[in-house]
Amino acid sequence: MELNYQLTRKALLQGSWLQTSFVQMSAYSFGGMLVLYALSRAASWPQHASLIQIGRWMLPSVEFAAGMTVFAVAFTAVVLPLRVWQVHRQNTVLYGHTRLVANGEGIEVIGPRNVVKLSWSDLRGFRENANVFLISVSKSVGLSIPKVDLSDCEIEEFSGILRGKLKRL
Repeated sequence: MELNYQLTRKALLQGSWLQTSFVQMSAYSFGGMLVLYALSRAASWPQHASLIQIGRWMLPSVEFAAGMTVFAVAFTAVVLPLRVWQVHRQNTVLYGHTRLVANGEGIEVIGPRNVVKLSWSDLRGFRENANVFLISVSKSVGLSIPKVDLSDCEIEEFSGILRGKLKRL
């Protein structure tokens, strides 16, 4: 199968959002801070306390965890788009008209000035949403394939190939 598309800053950002998984990052931040706070104050755990006393004991932890969740929102809404803009600006040879060829052995991505060949076993898995496919090479590196330039038939066929060869992340 062969796909032709424009790899743009917008597609890169959408792929980065999928790769980062805001909901997961927020849940880990919130839960992790609650656990750390509880462990750090375990010695002062109120004995035979009422539910209200336990709530008061945990309140600073909830406030801190909420702050970490605000950080996750700020990271997703501000820091990540700025980082994508910077990567796009500094590496313009990586973006533009792109052709992806998928076969039984793997994928080949042919960009404006580069070619990347990856076997299916080199890939961690994939994610997708209404806008992009994201083929994950590692936890922090992924290939964004925007759906805007693809026909419904191409989207369905490529999605089937990915489901058959990779696990959904």
